[in-house]
Amino acid sequence: MTDAPMRKTGSRDELVTDLLDSAQGWHHFGKDKLRDDSSAGAADLQSGAGSVTVGHTTYVVDEDTDTAS
Repeated sequence: MTDAPMRKTGSRDELVTDLLDSAQGWHHFGKDKLRDDSSAGAADLQSGAGSVTVGHTTYVVDEDTDTAS
């Protein structure tokens, strides 16, 4: 079995919400690095980044739904 990277595509707002929710979940499980990475990824997306990688997942803003650019 291999750990293939995952790719999640969505609107900027959806991905930011997902990352912030994930940060809370990682905190609950005591995974502080993943919590911090999720929070930083959300901040990067809010600042206009087109994609971020957290753990094994790359979050990609769908250009068709992006209103920030």
